[in-house]
Amino acid sequence: MRVGIITDGNRRYGKLLGWDIEQVYKEWANHCVRVSAWLFVNGIEYKDQIFYISSKDNMSKRREEEKEQIAKYSTEIVEMMNDDITLLMNYDYDKYKDLKIDLIIRPGKVQRLSGFPVSPYSELRFPDIYFPELSQKILEDILEDYANTERRFGE
Repeated sequence: MRVGIITDGNRRYGKLLGWDIEQVYKEWANHCVRVSAWLFVNGIEYKDQIFYISSKDNMSKRREEEKEQIAKYSTEIVEMMNDDITLLMNYDYDKYKDLKIDLIIRPGKVQRLSGFPVSPYSELRFPDIYFPELSQKILEDILEDYANTERRFGE
């Protein structure tokens, strides 16, 4: 099974806690690593984990300071994970449009995909939390719900 996680809501969550932009992305990177480990413990290999960071369109709207923090901490995530997970950042949609993903999880308190590539039969889950609030329990509940979903693939 391949799982994609749209890591949304970091700045809004950080604003609630009074974090500066560096703290937001430092916490984001650490949380990506935690979530990746939780996925692994639940049987999702690192190679089957895709973390959606930001589309090319979304990155063009960000301030330079924020782009620098995202790039810095994205590099740290990849180094911590030994290059096994996929981070989609500043990507070209056409390059990834055929990516096969079974389950897409989008925290962030919105229900949209924001241009992230999906498979025709991807299951979607939108927990009403910000990405930093995604706990191991919530993730395991989502994975269990997915496992109990009867998938008919258009039949």
